[in-house]
Amino acid sequence: MDHQVFISYSQRDRGHAATICANLEQDGIPCWIAPRDIPGGQHWDETIIEAIPRSRVLLVIISSHSDRSLHVKRELSLAAEHAVSILPVRVEDVVPQRLRYYLGTCQWVDAHPVPIEAHREMLCAAVHRLLAEGAMAGRGDVLDVEVAVPPLDEPARTALEPPTGAVQVDSPFYVERAVDAEFHAAVARQDSLVLLKGARQVGKTSLLAQGVHRARAAERRVVWTDLQTLNASQLASLDHLYQSLARMLADQLGLAVRPETDWDPQLGPNRNFERFMLQEVLERITGPLVWAIDEADRLIGCEFADEVFGLLRTWHNARAIDRNGAWSRLTVAIAYATEAHLLREDLQPSPFNVGTRLALEDFNFEQVLHLNQCYGAPLRSDAELAGFYRLVGGQPYLVRNGLHRMATARVGLAALEQQSCLDDGPFGEHLRRLLLALHPDRGLGETVREVLRGRSSPSAQHFYRLRSAGILAGNSAHDARPRCQLYAAYLEHHLP
Repeated sequence: MDHQVFISYSQRDRGHAATICANLEQDGIPCWIAPRDIPGGQHWDETIIEAIPRSRVLLVIISSHSDRSLHVKRELSLAAEHAVSILPVRVEDVVPQRLRYYLGTCQWVDAHPVPIEAHREMLCAAVHRLLAEGAMAGRGDVLDVEVAVPPLDEPARTALEPPTGAVQVDSPFYVERAVDAEFHAAVARQDSLVLLKGARQVGKTSLLAQGVHRARAAERRVVWTDLQTLNASQLASLDHLYQSLARMLADQLGLAVRPETDWDPQLGPNRNFERFMLQEVLERITGPLVWAIDEADRLIGCEFADEVFGLLRTWHNARAIDRNGAWSRLTVAIAYATEAHLLREDLQPSPFNVGTRLALEDFNFEQVLHLNQCYGAPLRSDAELAGFYRLVGGQPYLVRNGLHRMATARVGLAALEQQSCLDDGPFGEHLRRLLLALHPDRGLGETVREVLRGRSSPSAQHFYRLRSAGILAGNSAHDARPRCQLYAAYLEHHLP
């Protein structure tokens, strides 16, 4: 048996679960915990269904969140079905109602309100006792143990990932939003073009990676292209770009072809690349192909950008004409930053106005609350949570960066607020980039200044460009407002 204890918990109790798992394994008790022990490419439900019957104890973390969790209820049901001992560990002073059927006669451990480390031995002793005595569910005795969640200013065992770059697909710090389900459904339907748009650092690459992971798990062929990796020579001309993309696709798909040798200068770049996709890619592989293109806004400003996007739109149209043709097996998922709206007044390059278009929104309050728990709850009260949410407005990068800063540097919300507008502070690089994006167009800067003075946006066009770029919020130019308190404070002091 590769593990003895299965840890069941609500996603909102991840930090507690990770800490308890760490304590048990330090005491020599091997545990199974999601998502750590789910192999890449496997479905969660199938893996859990196999793991629970192989366990001797199911340790379930009891809280107001788990009492409402359908997944926890199913895991308890499966444990009862296979006579696996159940050990409830309360991390809140709650009496579960929905789970009462499975827990009414179980041995309990109270894990509140003092630090868990002070009672680690007693918690481990309870698990050892169950392992030694076999199935103890149904004996009805409650252990007189007080064990608590970890101190709020100490990070959980799970490594606190730096809030930069894409979030790993199995990371407990990844937050699912409503757009996730829409994106996965579009890829599963094999839509021709799936467009992920959003302001900088809102999680586009992370969601694209989630989609690629699911596509691979569904045994689809997948290729990934990050346009930020292209150098100047590869962007020197349309031919150079297409040949570079063709080589990348051939390498990832394991195709023994040399695109440049079959390039016919008489056909032109678009026709050459289209022929490569049809003859060398789609005719050589079977089944659906997902092509994930990240940082597509890298092409904005290139003189041939419209030709590239126009070609993708042509493939989209060709698929509509011949629904059973080769193009029907190709899904192109494109992520691009709406900051590009600040660079051009008339940003209408195809295929940005066709296909399945999805926009990534900021985290809501519940999602910020969840991440606060993942970081060991550096925000200690409802008032602090509300203040932090006003400061960063749910902007995903700012939320993770702020919580990471408080958790690792052990600073409180007041100290974070004092540092927030500094150029060398925790948000400095992000804010400086925001300011630089406004410089090319003086009209945009003037619009922001008017909004900061509490007035309506003087230009509807400027408002919509600034909203797309994630700088302003509101339903129209008349109720325009800064996206968050941090943006307002920084831009008020730094706009010329």
